[in-house]
Order: sequence, then C-alpha cells, then structure tokens
Amino acid sequence: MRAERSAWFASGMEIAGRYRLVGQLGAGGFGEVWEAYDGLNACRAAVKFLFPHVAASDPIWLGKFHQEAKIGAGLRHPGITRVLDFGECVVERPGEIQARWQWYLVMEFLDGRNLAEEVFLHGGFQVPRLAEVGARVADALAAAHHGGVVHRDLKPANIMLLDGDRPKICDFGIAHLVQQVALHPTIGKRVIGSRPFMAPEQWRGEAIDARADLYALGGILYQLAVGEPPFRADVSEGYADQHLNREPVPPGVRRPDLPPALDRLILDLLTKDRDERAARVPDAERAAERLRAWDRVPDRGPRRRFASRSPKPAAQPLPRVPKPAARLPRVRFRGRGLVLAAAGATAVTAVAVTVLLTAADAAPDDARLTLSHALAKAAGETLASDPATAARLAATAWQVSPGTEARAALLASYNAPDQGDLSGEVGEAGEPLEIREPVISRDGSLLATATGPTVRLWNMDTRSELLPSLTGHTADVTGVALSPDGRLAATAGGDGTVRLWNATIREQSGGRLRFAADQVAFPDDDTLAALGGGRVAFWDVASRRAEGTLTIPESGFARMSRDGSVLAVLMAPGLLFAGDRVFGTEVALWDLRTRKPLGRVDAPDGVLLSPTFTADGGALIGRDERSRIVLWRIRDRGLTRTEIRAADRMAVGPDGTPIVTMPDAAIHLMDPDSGEVTAEFPDPDGSLSQDAAFTQDGTFMITSGVGPPTVWRLKPDPSPPSDSALVAFACTVGGAMTPDDWAGFAPDADRTLGADACA
Repeated sequence: MRAERSAWFASGMEIAGRYRLVGQLGAGGFGEVWEAYDGLNACRAAVKFLFPHVAASDPIWLGKFHQEAKIGAGLRHPGITRVLDFGECVVERPGEIQARWQWYLVMEFLDGRNLAEEVFLHGGFQVPRLAEVGARVADALAAAHHGGVVHRDLKPANIMLLDGDRPKICDFGIAHLVQQVALHPTIGKRVIGSRPFMAPEQWRGEAIDARADLYALGGILYQLAVGEPPFRADVSEGYADQHLNREPVPPGVRRPDLPPALDRLILDLLTKDRDERAARVPDAERAAERLRAWDRVPDRGPRRRFASRSPKPAAQPLPRVPKPAARLPRVRFRGRGLVLAAAGATAVTAVAVTVLLTAADAAPDDARLTLSHALAKAAGETLASDPATAARLAATAWQVSPGTEARAALLASYNAPDQGDLSGEVGEAGEPLEIREPVISRDGSLLATATGPTVRLWNMDTRSELLPSLTGHTADVTGVALSPDGRLAATAGGDGTVRLWNATIREQSGGRLRFAADQVAFPDDDTLAALGGGRVAFWDVASRRAEGTLTIPESGFARMSRDGSVLAVLMAPGLLFAGDRVFGTEVALWDLRTRKPLGRVDAPDGVLLSPTFTADGGALIGRDERSRIVLWRIRDRGLTRTEIRAADRMAVGPDGTPIVTMPDAAIHLMDPDSGEVTAEFPDPDGSLSQDAAFTQDGTFMITSGVGPPTVWRLKPDPSPPSDSALVAFACTVGGAMTPDDWAGFAPDADRTLGADACA
C-alpha cells in the first residue's frame, strides 16, 4: 500500500543515476521504502532509504543498514530476499538549495503480502498449507544458518508470501549485530527482536545462535495454526515474564483439528531451555522434515500439557477468575403465600432472575414486598465481597417491589467503587479479548478501546458495546482519540495509516491518511494531529487536507497529551527507562493548538521528568531521587511532590488526583501527601489493570486488560441520581428487565435510554 506523500523523496526522482522512484511502499521512524524502476535491468525494484539524521545520530543504525546489505547480497536461496545494490548517493530534494548524501539499499521487488497480513485476512491456515508454507520458511532459514547468519528478528511481518504460497524471508538488518552490541539484546535501550517471538536467551541478554531462530519459527507456526502468537502482552515486562516463565497453551488445545505431529513440533520449537530445544529439533532442516511428514507420523498418545515453571503469576493478563455465584432465595407457593427458603440453590443468573420474577408476578403484594426486602438485605451483605452480584440482587429487589429498602440497596450499588464490567462481545470460543488504549470522550458518554487491529466503542450511559466495531486497519492499532465533540474517532495503525471514523454510525469517514503514527489526538474540533517518525502531522478534519508538520528534535522521546493540547519532547541524554516510561533532565514543550513552542524545562535538582501527562494534560509525570512520583505543572511551572513510589504501571487522574498504581493482584488509589493506599480494588489475576482512563471530572476510572473494560467509581455522586440514571444502571446489571418494567417504577425516566439499556 502506497503513502500519499513523503517529506524526503518524490515520484520521478532518480537515485544513483539508475533507479527512478515510482511510489512509496512504506515509511517509519528510521526510513522509507519505495518502488522503483531499474533502468539498467528494465525491471521493478524496491529501494530502502535510511534517513540521514538517523545514520548520523547513532553509528549502530548505519551498521544495521550495512549488515542487511551484506547478508542479503551473500545469501542465495529462493526463500530469501535478494539485495541487488547498496551505496550512498547525492540526492537533490525539490525546494532544497543544497544537495545531501543519502544511503540506499536496493532489493528485488516482492509483490504480495506478509504472513501477518495473510493471517489477519484469513485466520489460521488449513493444515496442508500450514505445513508446506512452514516447511519452505524452514528451508530458507536452514540456508541462512548454513551461511553463518542468525536472523534474530524472525516474525510473520518479515516473511513475504508470493504467488503460489512462496515465502521470502526479509529484513536481515539485525542479524549478527550481537557482536556490535556486546551480546546485549538492546540497542540504545531498544529491544533487538520482536517481543512476541523472542527466545528466552534473547531476553536474558545471552549470546545468540541459530536456536533462537528455531524458537521464533515455533512462534510463527503457532500463529499460522491458531491465528495469533503464543503470548500477548502490552509491555516488554509482560512478554519477558511469559517467554521466560510461562508455557504456551498447546496449539492443539486451541485448535482441536491440528494433527498431533504439528502440535508436538510447535511445542518442541518453543522449549524454554535452548539445549533441550536443540535436542528435540536439532536444526531448521529437521523442522522442515517434520513439517512435511505431518500426515505420516503416528499419534503417540496424549499431547503434552504444561504447567508453569514458576509460581509467580504471569504478567500477561488472564481471564478473570469467576467468583462463586451468590444464591437467590428459593421461591415456592404455599396456598396464596410466597415462602422464602434461606438455603436456596439457584445461582444469580439472568435465567434465575427471570424464573424468580415470573413466580413473583403471581404473588400478592405483601409476599412481593417480603421478597424484595430479602433481596435488598442480601445485596447489602454481598456488596463488599461481590459488588457485581450485589448490584444484580438490588436491581432485582427494586423490580420485584420498588420499596425504600430496594431503592437504598440500588443506590448503594450505584455509588459502589466497583461498578462492574461493561457489556460487550467476547472472542471466539468464548475467550476474552485483550482491550488496550482506553479513551473517554470529554462528556464521559463514549469510550473507545483497541483490540488488535479493531477499535471498539462503548456507550457509557448504558454500559454496553456499540456495534459494529471500527474495522479496516491491517495491523494492530497503535493510537486512538475521540474528538472534543465526540462525533469522530481517529485511529493510527501499524499498517502505516491514520483513519477517521464517524462515531455515531461507526463507519470510516473519508479515505485513509498515509502516515506511520504511534499516537493521534484532536487539538480542537477542526484539527487532527498524529505523532510518528520524528514529526507531528496536522490535517483539517473536514477536508482531510494536510496542514503542515512539526519536526521533533532528533534525540527526543515525544508524547502528546490525550486532549491534543500539548506536545512534550524529552531532550537530555542520560535517560532512565522504567516500565513504559522514559525519564530525563530536560523537556521541550509545544502548544499544538498554535503550533508554537512553549520553551524548554530543566528539571529541578534530583528530579527526572517524562514526556507523559496527567489525564487532563495539565502536568508532566516525573520521579525524584527516592523514586517518588512528582508532578510538574505546565501552567505555573510549579512542582508537586508526593510520597508515592513510582510504579511500572500507574496512571494520574485530572488535576493530579487520583494517583493510581497497579501492582500485582490489586489496583491502588494513593494519597499524594502520605503515600498511603486510600482504596484498594482487587484484581487477583491482573486482567483488569493494564491501562486506565478517567472521565474529565475524575468521577470514574476505566481500566482495561482482558475482557470488557471495568468501571470504577472514584467518588460518590454528590446529588441523588435521576430515575433515568438508575434505569440505565439497573438494566445494565439486572439482566432480566424490560423498558416497560421500569416505566412504572421510574416515571421521569427517559424511555429511549431505558430501551437501550434494557434491550
């Protein structure tokens, strides 16, 4: 897919007197790739450029470029992309007075799509295709290993699939760079390799050999079999913990029709210990042989099942462990009376509620009131230990008979901290989906989240998902934003596109914008901003017309505030990495609405600042010499010190409160002055607390992880809720209500809202 514009190159430009550029194929933070016409050989070619400022900023990146050229020219195999030319030439860019030198690398042109795109479009491969494509990849890998080359970044996105299911391994740029970086798996704090496919020895920083590529091959085969990698996480620490300590779910469990021979081979390749891995699969040739013999190997009995090698919970979020179901009072008739048995055996489910209500409909008023009181009492007793069940009991009590006790129980649940999960779809076979990037509209009525290449929208009034989801990206979504008026959603994807969506009808609005971005934001209703590749690009929302770019200093780590008002760029060297955050001593700020600089900030003595913001964009988050959180206020340039220790997973609400940390098995609300925990929300499996967002007034926090997002009330409603609000809440948690049911109990309720919430 082609980009529409480039700041560096243009169609028709001639490179090295031989290659005429035709159109851009892709772009990123380090360079661009263009289709070109090779005038000497009269054929198509692909030309990769390394940006001059990248080559000048760190010799390792230029070494990576040289390494890719050297390896690609030396390896000869139909499954490995050929490098045809490499060098440095003079390039004259239109509008520039002085020409510049430009490094370039010319490869054979590959017309197809990579394995990641193929799996995204069609899901897991049929078994014969999986075996044959996998065997061909293993053949090419064997040729590289015989040539003394270890790829070290093997993944589906680096394998092109041509006509006839012919795979081609690409991007040998980090192969053998291990000698240049002292056997450490990072370059300048950047992980070398792709986290979902990195072998345990890569995470440990050990010397790398061909066995690491075999591990990656196992991860690729796993994704071709079941449609996704063996491990998923939001941050490096999550991936590291799983690759080092957790065994993958056997692919044959997730896909029962997978032959046992392929299930065993994939698990053998994913063996943690590399010596044991090599004993099971000595080399890539042996992997190819086993792939081609998948239908000739007898079933050797039960497939291997794995247990964790460590009792420590995995950082990868797991499905929430269901709590024991509470019990409803059993209902039976004796004459015309309604008798409640305390030791009822009916779990609190929608079906059970329906059965109970059906019985209660035929009961006299006094019996209904007795039942309502019993349900309300049970709700109060359950509220602290199981808020979701308590809310359902209270809602049912109010529906049976809307008395004072029932309403009080429902109000208690309405103001409870744990508001439960939003109602939404789950994945295939009922497995929860991973939810990322939560963003709330300014009025608090709309939530947007990312799940892989899809963006999902949620109605916060009815606490339910809005369908259809926003689909169109061919790679994972990297950024999500909602316009100030809530009409539009913007998304950035790993496919190098930025897209706008009508949030009301949930359809794409206009064509895609070709820009590789990590983050998107709306500085105002009329402007869209995207951050990526060392610059911020701006577009007019109505016309989709480009409105210029803001170039970021070369050494900077940059982030935009979620409201799109401010850009922060970390400038100073000597950076400190902690979790997902990077800290330093100097930050430059820009006003994205005026696109003018706000000046540079020198951190106070003993303080390091990060280019990340509080939820309202009013302050930068930093840390002091004792690793305590500090907030540097942008408006008055003052510093707020706290007694809270910085954590890898944390979020700061509007105006600096609340400060939320997310250690294992809990979500903590912290007192900035004392550093004490003021509220603790249980999260026993870590599935809720991978990311957080706040409503503008700080009343609600939404956390995301695995499964639908969870809503937390951070402060009670100062005034009694309207009947409309209670209808929405009760129908969300009740599960067996209808709009007509509630109309009699809530005279001022919005019927439309009730219909949506109770549907």
